[in-house]
Amino acid sequence: MIFVNSDKIKVVFATSRSIASLIHKKMNEKLLWTYLGENAVQTIKIENETPNWKRISIADALQKHAKKTSGAYTEYISSLCNKKGIEWWASRVSEKNPFVSRAFLHICYLKVAGELIEGNKCQIIFIEDKDVFDSVMKNYNDSVVSNISIVNKVAAFFGCGLKIITSKLRFLAVNIHHVIFTRYLDRDGKKEPKKNLTIVHTFANKRSFDGNGNFRDSYFGKMPEWLEKNDRTVVFLPRILDSRIYKETASKLAKNNGVLLWYDYVSILDVFASFSRELASVFSIIKTETTKFQGLDISDIIKRDRTMDLIENRRASDRLLYFAIKRMAKKGLRISEFLYTYENQCWEKILISALRKFYPECRIIGYQHAAFSDMQLNYFFTDSDKKSMPFPDRLILSGQYYMDLFSKRGYEKSKMIIGGSFRFAYLLEQKATEDVNVSNGNHVLVTFPMDENQAAELYMKIVNAFDGDSTKVILKFHPFSNRSKILGSNGMRMSENFEISDATMPEALKKSGTVIYTSSTTCIEAISNGIMPIAVKSDHFIDMDQLESYQDARLVAKTPEEIRECAKKALGMNVGKEATEIVSQRFAKVDMDKIMAAFESE
Repeated sequence: MIFVNSDKIKVVFATSRSIASLIHKKMNEKLLWTYLGENAVQTIKIENETPNWKRISIADALQKHAKKTSGAYTEYISSLCNKKGIEWWASRVSEKNPFVSRAFLHICYLKVAGELIEGNKCQIIFIEDKDVFDSVMKNYNDSVVSNISIVNKVAAFFGCGLKIITSKLRFLAVNIHHVIFTRYLDRDGKKEPKKNLTIVHTFANKRSFDGNGNFRDSYFGKMPEWLEKNDRTVVFLPRILDSRIYKETASKLAKNNGVLLWYDYVSILDVFASFSRELASVFSIIKTETTKFQGLDISDIIKRDRTMDLIENRRASDRLLYFAIKRMAKKGLRISEFLYTYENQCWEKILISALRKFYPECRIIGYQHAAFSDMQLNYFFTDSDKKSMPFPDRLILSGQYYMDLFSKRGYEKSKMIIGGSFRFAYLLEQKATEDVNVSNGNHVLVTFPMDENQAAELYMKIVNAFDGDSTKVILKFHPFSNRSKILGSNGMRMSENFEISDATMPEALKKSGTVIYTSSTTCIEAISNGIMPIAVKSDHFIDMDQLESYQDARLVAKTPEEIRECAKKALGMNVGKEATEIVSQRFAKVDMDKIMAAFESE
């Protein structure tokens, strides 16, 4: 097949209209193209409608730039702000969380685009996000032509403004409703505790209760029980993140002893105060200066992240935690210790800042409850950041691996304790066998990430790999994802050899001969059971493979064909002794004495 060469690459802002128009004009030409964006469904749609075109996969290039650039990016973000106050730490730019901030991903897209443009490796680049599109045009204007019109630009500007307005109005309405609703909840005669409290900050959803409506925390295991036995008054302070279930969940929580509600300590004035600070931040976005990273102008990419803080209400809602802690102190609530789940996110820094100011004697303990990839940049910071970044007094880690990783990245060893993992304690009770148990034949377990675009990309690859095959495929979706939306990706039907499982991971693994994953901890759970996992690389996202540094502990696939071949191979493979070491390094046995030591004064 001969593909058309061109002096300049066509860069297309990927709206439905622009894509359809270009396909109509050039459908019969033989062209090389690629897609920069998260919409895997749209990418496949373009591919299906252009049989004469050939898509260039960016999977390898994207991951290469991510690994090569991550350290420099962390340093760069730190340099953006000299006086790092609470508003800086409340921003997604500072947080660097790849599941929230898209800045790092978009910089990697920009680098991939530059590589394609400078090497003249394709004729068309579809770009999904306006900030990436504008960045490509600014940095490579002499080598590309674009299709964007004044109408597109005006629509993007006013569309952004409308999103900000509607989002802020929703913030006011939702939070004022929560404040009022909480004031009139039935408490069954409960009274506010007067003793010095050990607060356990956690999260609540519909699954946080037993059949009798009793609250059941799913993060801290026996830790609250141990604290109670050591003469502490433990009180849970759950955060309900889904506003759609607030009334139902808050009503149940209010009737539980030893549970406080955040909105008991938030006033309507606090809601308006957070709202006003959001409006004030509009001016800082307008004044965004030109900023370069490794020679590339990325001003539009950073501006986009700052704008998303306004469009979404994450920062505005997190700020209410500060006001709540302030009001707790004003009302005389006594807090001696504060325990929370540690992921180094914005809300944690807001919370710690408030506790430092209004409860200066309070001991703050972070618990690293979740396993994560080295590419989750929110966990890492610079020496400059350490001077002002809110940080807990003690950090309880789940295993030696994280102690070593954090120590290398600037964490103070004196503040860290290996206490073990409650969530994955069951893995240590299992000993990985030398050979995979293949008694269930060709069962393949697919574990999906929470992000729906990532899940949709994986699902489409799985369908193309196993549709009409004799392989039995078990689909296990993330509990917070919209499975019906994922299953409907690109109009695909669910194959007859597929089934959906809501079983726990230990139960699902009993039926599996291999596990296919992208970013979750299910890969470690698999090898602990003697099962060889398969990491599927992405054409759209930065990989968060937790076994990246263990080349022999999993197989790797990018295409449906490679997935199918890897599945056949994995069903009879030996995971090796390395698997046992991986599990024990990540998840130490829970040690009550070490955990309790984190709560003792120095």
